[in-house]
Amino acid sequence: QPALLQRQSPGQDWSLADRQAPIFCALFRRCDRSRARSKTGYASEHRYLGMANGSGTGLPNRSTIHRHSDGRTNWSTGICGRRLDHNCILAVDYASVGVMACTSKAIGAQNPKRAGIACTQSVLLSVITGFVIGAIAVAVSPFLPGWLGAEEEIRKDAFLYFCITSLPMVFRAAATILGAALRATGNTKGPMVITTMSILVNLVLNFLLIYPSRKFQLTEQIVVPLWGAGMGVIGAAVATGISFIFNGVFMFLLLRKNQYYQIGRREAGISRSVLKECIRVGLPVALRCIVIYLGHIFFTGMIGKLGTLAIAAHSIALTAEKAFYIPGYGMQAAAATLAGTEAGRQDTERLKLMVRLMTEISLAIMTVLSLLLFFFPAQMMSLFTPDEQVIAEGARVLRIVALSEPLFVIAVIVEGVFDGVGNVNTPFAVSVVALWLARLIPTYICVNVLNLGLESVWWCMVCDNVLRCLLLWAMFYRRDWGAYFQRSASIAE
Repeated sequence: QPALLQRQSPGQDWSLADRQAPIFCALFRRCDRSRARSKTGYASEHRYLGMANGSGTGLPNRSTIHRHSDGRTNWSTGICGRRLDHNCILAVDYASVGVMACTSKAIGAQNPKRAGIACTQSVLLSVITGFVIGAIAVAVSPFLPGWLGAEEEIRKDAFLYFCITSLPMVFRAAATILGAALRATGNTKGPMVITTMSILVNLVLNFLLIYPSRKFQLTEQIVVPLWGAGMGVIGAAVATGISFIFNGVFMFLLLRKNQYYQIGRREAGISRSVLKECIRVGLPVALRCIVIYLGHIFFTGMIGKLGTLAIAAHSIALTAEKAFYIPGYGMQAAAATLAGTEAGRQDTERLKLMVRLMTEISLAIMTVLSLLLFFFPAQMMSLFTPDEQVIAEGARVLRIVALSEPLFVIAVIVEGVFDGVGNVNTPFAVSVVALWLARLIPTYICVNVLNLGLESVWWCMVCDNVLRCLLLWAMFYRRDWGAYFQRSASIAE
C-alpha cells in the first residue's frame, strides 16, 4: 500500500504500484460493497477513494492523492470509478429497502401470506431492476467516463470495467434485494456467509486473472510457478462480474428454502398492493440517496480548492473513519428489521423500547471506538500513507470527527427505524436540511469566503452529524406512532 501513496520524483518507476493497485482496489471495493448490503439500502454513504488503472474504487492511488512536481492533482481520475459504480446501485438499494419494510411489517402483523408474496415478488423486482439498470449502464458506458470528467488516458479502461461489471446487473440486484428479503425474515447469517464467499471468489479470480504467469519464491530452494491470465483491468472486471453472479445465484437458492418464500409460491399472480408498498417506501429512499450523493460531490469539489495536501488527508482520513462507524450500519440493519416487525404488530411501546436498547448498545460501542480514534489517529493514518504531512493533517481532522461519532451512530439507528416502519420521507427531509444548512453552505463560506483550511470543513461535517441526530431523535419521539401505524395498515389493505 505505501507504494501506491508515496511521492513520485521525476523518472521514478511506478511498476510496483501498478502491479499492486488492482488487487488492493478489488479487495477494498468488495469489502465496501458487502458493508453496503449489510446496511439494507443506505446508499448515501459515499466512496471517496480513487480508481487505480481503471479497475475500480477503494484505495487511494497515484492519480488521486499524489503530489506531482507541478503541484497539480488529477482528481477527476480518482472520483470517476466511484461515481460510475455508485450511480448504478442507487435504484437497486431503493428496491431492497421497500422489500425489507414490506416483509418485516407483514411478519410483525402475523401475515405470513403477505410476507411470502413480498419474498417471491422480490425476485421479480430483482430481475426488472437489474435488467433496466444494467441495460442503461451498458448503453451509456462508452460515454459516461467523459461525462464525469475523466481524463482521456483512463476513459477506455473505465468504460471497459464499467461495461463488463454492468452486464451481470440482474445478479447484482438479486444479491442486494433478495438479501434484504432474507434479513427481513430473520435470516442474517445466510446472506453474510454468501457475501463473504463472493468476496473470496473475487479475490482469488483477481489474483489469477489480473497478473500474468509468474514464479513465487517460498524459500531460496523452493520456487512455485503460478499461472496468470495477465488480463489487467479486464481481468479485474471479469472477476468482479463473476463474483456478482455467484452472490446473486446463491442468494436466490437460499431464498427458495425460506419458509415465507414457500408460502408465497403458492399464491398465483402479482400482488399490486405489495408492489405499491415496495415502491412507496423505496422511491423516496432513492431520491434521498441521489440528493445526498450530489451534495457530497459538490462537497468534495470544494475541498479540491484547498490543495493537494488537503485532498490527500481528507481522502485517507475518510477511509480510516469508515473502519470505526461500520458497526453502526450493522446495527442499523437490525434496527430497520425489528422496527418493521413492531410496526406490523402496531406496538408503539415495544418500538420505543427497541430503539432505546439499540441506541444504548450502539452508543456504547461507538464511544469506545471514538476514544480509540481520538487518541490514535496518527496510527490509523499511517496504515494508508507514509507521508508525514498527510498523516499530521489527517490526524487533526480525525480527532475532530471522533467527537461526533456517537451522535452519528444515533442518527444512523433512528434513520434505519424510520426506513423499517416505512416512514422514509422524514429522514429524506432531515438529510437534505442537515446536508445543506450544516455542511454545504458553511463549507462554502469557510473555503471561499473565510479562506479557512481542512479542519473547518470537518467541523462542518460534525455539525451535519449533530443536526441530523437531534432532528431525527426529536421527530421520532414527537411522532404519534399509533396513528401512523393505523394509517399505514389502511393504505396497505
